[in-house]
Amino acid sequence: MVLTLAACKGGSQTPRDAVEHPGQALFNGHTKPDVTCFKCHGGDATGKGPGPNLAEHVSHHSDEDLARVIYEGPGIMPSYQGKLSDEEVRQIIAWLRLRFPSGEQGHGRDHAH
Repeated sequence: MVLTLAACKGGSQTPRDAVEHPGQALFNGHTKPDVTCFKCHGGDATGKGPGPNLAEHVSHHSDEDLARVIYEGPGIMPSYQGKLSDEEVRQIIAWLRLRFPSGEQGHGRDHAH
């Protein structure tokens, strides 16, 4: 699973008042300012920044695989080990699972209702 660049610029942050899930808040830097997944993956995780569309990855990987990617930051993706608790990682994964139900490619609609 390839996720990209800590210094990504271009992904838009979902406004705080549009956030409906704790994992979405974390992903968008509203809970922890140094956790800025949205900068690479876009606030809706569809890859509107330089990072990939996570809809293409989430349904193909286990929660353990996704957690490992978040913690280790493979390739040029930053590691979030020590920046996120296990519970916070679970929240992000839970939001991604809601956002991209199995087999759905996510084209801008948020399924975290």
